Amino acid sequence: MGYCLNFGLSNRLSNIVLSYNALRYIICIASILFVSCSVSYNAEGDYSYLYNRQSIISPEFKIYHSNQDTTEIIFKINSADLIYSRPSPDASYQSKFTIHYALYESLDSKFVVDSITKQIIDINPTKKDKLIYGSIKFPFEGEKSAAIKITTVDQHRNQEHKTLMIVDKTSYTGAQNFLTIEKGRSMTRPYVTSNEMIEVRSERNKGQRFMINWFENGFGISRPPFAINLSSTYEIEPNEQHEFAFDSDGKALISLPAKGFALIQKDTTDKDGLSLFRFDVNYPKVSNATGLAEPLRYICSNSEYNGLMESENQKLAVEQFWLEKCKSKERAREIIREYYTRVNDANNYFTSHVEGWKTDRGMISIIYGKPVSIEKRSNYEIWKYGQGGSYQSPSLSFTFYKQENPFTENDFQLKRDYLYKPGWYRALDIWRAGRIYKAGA
Repeated sequence: MGYCLNFGLSNRLSNIVLSYNALRYIICIASILFVSCSVSYNAEGDYSYLYNRQSIISPEFKIYHSNQDTTEIIFKINSADLIYSRPSPDASYQSKFTIHYALYESLDSKFVVDSITKQIIDINPTKKDKLIYGSIKFPFEGEKSAAIKITTVDQHRNQEHKTLMIVDKTSYTGAQNFLTIEKGRSMTRPYVTSNEMIEVRSERNKGQRFMINWFENGFGISRPPFAINLSSTYEIEPNEQHEFAFDSDGKALISLPAKGFALIQKDTTDKDGLSLFRFDVNYPKVSNATGLAEPLRYICSNSEYNGLMESENQKLAVEQFWLEKCKSKERAREIIREYYTRVNDANNYFTSHVEGWKTDRGMISIIYGKPVSIEKRSNYEIWKYGQGGSYQSPSLSFTFYKQENPFTENDFQLKRDYLYKPGWYRALDIWRAGRIYKAGA
C-alpha cells in the first residue's frame, strides 16, 4: 500500500487508493462438501482477529433473510487475494477456496449447533483481477438470533481469514431483511457509490410500504478517552422523507442524494431498519485531501486543525504538517503510511452512523494501534494492550459497550475514565514528534 504524499516527487496522492478492476468473469461454485449438526466446545477466547489486517485474503459477507425459514450468506472476494493454478497443462487457471460457517446459539454460547463447508472453484483463464460473488443458504427459522463464525481458506496457499457476525431474525424490519443491489451486484456493505437507481429487495416484506428518511451527516467525532461520557442521542430530524413500496416480488427501486445517509423503516416508531451511506466514492479508502486532513484532528492543536481545513491547498498543507513533525521525507513517508493505514482499517471495521475513524473504537485503534487481545461478548468488547507476561494483566485496557442505535448494529461507546489522560497525551506527544505510537510496545 502506498500512503506517500507527493513532497514534490512523482508519487501522487492517488497511490493511497486501492481499487478493484471491473468484473469480467462469472463464478463456478462446486457442491457442498458436508453439512453437519453437532455439539462441540468453542475454545474461542481472543477475538483480535476480527480487526486484524494480517490475512492476505479479505472476503466480505452480508447476512440476508431470504424467507421465513432460510438465511443466506452473501459473499464477495477479490481474485487478487487468491492463488490461481492449472490442474493440467491444457486447463484454465483456477482458484480453490472454502467457506466454512459454524453457528452458535449466541455470541456468549460455547457450543456449535450447525456447520457447513462449501468449496468454490473460480475459473479465470487470463488471471485478470475481478470480484467473485456468491451465496450460501442455510436453514434458519424466524424470530430468533444466533452468532455465526465464518472461516475462508485459500486452499492453494492455505491462507485463512476469520470473521464473526450476529444473525438476527427477530424482526421483519432489521437490516438483514434487506438486500441492496448496485450495478447488478449484491452489496456486502452499505456504502452506495453509484448515482443510478438502487434496487432494494426484501422477500419478507413483499407488498409492504416503507419510509426513506434522509439525513445529512451531522454527527461529530469521538472525544478523548478521559473526557466526560456524553449520553448518545440519535433523535435527529431527517432532511428529506419519502415513501415507497416493495412490489409483489419484494423489490423496489430508490434513488439517494449525493451525500449523507438514508434510513429505511416501516415507520418512524421502528427501532431498526436499513441504513445506506453516501460517503466518499472510494470509501472506506482515504482518497482525497480532505480525507487526509480530517483524521489529523486527534493529534492536531485547534489552530493547526483550523489551518488545515481552511487551507486553499489542503494536500500541500497536510504534507507540510507531516514534514514539520518528522523532519525528513523518509520518516514522513513511514509515519503517513502507518497513520492512514490505521484510518482505513478504522473505516473498514468500525463504520456505524459515522465514518469509522470518527468512532470510539476508530479513535483508539488509530492512536494506540491494534490491541494484543480482545474479549468480546454480546454487548461489550474489552481491548487489552501489553507485552510478554503482562497479557493476562494488561498494562492498558479499554471497554466498549454496544449502543442501541437505529442506524446501525456496529456502534460501541468507550467507557471513559480520567485515568486515561496521561497516557493519551503521551501517545499524542509521540505522534507529534514524528514517531509511530504502539501501546504496550
